Amino acid sequence: MVHIDPATLRRHPILGVAIGGATAIFIVFLIQSGGQEARALLVQKTPERLTLHEAASLRGIRWVTISGGQWRCDETITIERQPGLERWVRGPVEQTEVPITGPVKGEILVACFDGAVSCSERAGSA
Repeated sequence: MVHIDPATLRRHPILGVAIGGATAIFIVFLIQSGGQEARALLVQKTPERLTLHEAASLRGIRWVTISGGQWRCDETITIERQPGLERWVRGPVEQTEVPITGPVKGEILVACFDGAVSCSERAGSA
């Protein structure tokens, strides 16, 4: 966090305008960059039922139920949270990623789950 002395802002009010303008531009950029995918997710009422091949060729974020594919539980990756309050409240594991391979050579989909997930219990679940 950056502290700007109030006296400096009184002497040079254009600094406040510039900082506010830059912040507004940054917020608009964030909203526009993720807005289209957020709208696509909000429109969905239920997950789309897709084969692994169909899901692997999709672009963007979608809520899907995958049929087929081989879950590679031995290659599961867990991403841990940084030390701090969030780790204490929500647990040490931020995300679990499980690769799922399809019948086409080189076709892979990575299933991402919030928190710690047992791959063997999750594989093939509806």
